[in-house]
Amino acid sequence: MRLDKFLSKATELSRKDCKKVLHAGEITVNGDVVKDSSQHIDEINDEILWAGEPLSVATGNRYLLLYCSGIINLDS
Repeated sequence: MRLDKFLSKATELSRKDCKKVLHAGEITVNGDVVKDSSQHIDEINDEILWAGEPLSVATGNRYLLLYCSGIINLDS
C-alpha cells in the first residue's frame, strides 16, 4: 500500500494533507524519515510513526445482519 493512502486511512487527513505532512518530515517508517508519498509499505510489518506515535489501520470484517419480520424460527 502507498504510504499516503495508509496515512489517509489511519488518520482523518486527506491524501493531499498527508503529502504535506510527509514533505515536512514528520513520518518515520522503521526508524527512517520518509518524505516520498509514493513509497510502498507493509502496514502489518512496518512500524509507521507520526511525531513518535504509532499509526495503524483497523483491519477485520464487519457484517450487517438483517432480520425480516414475519419469519418463523422453527428452532424456538
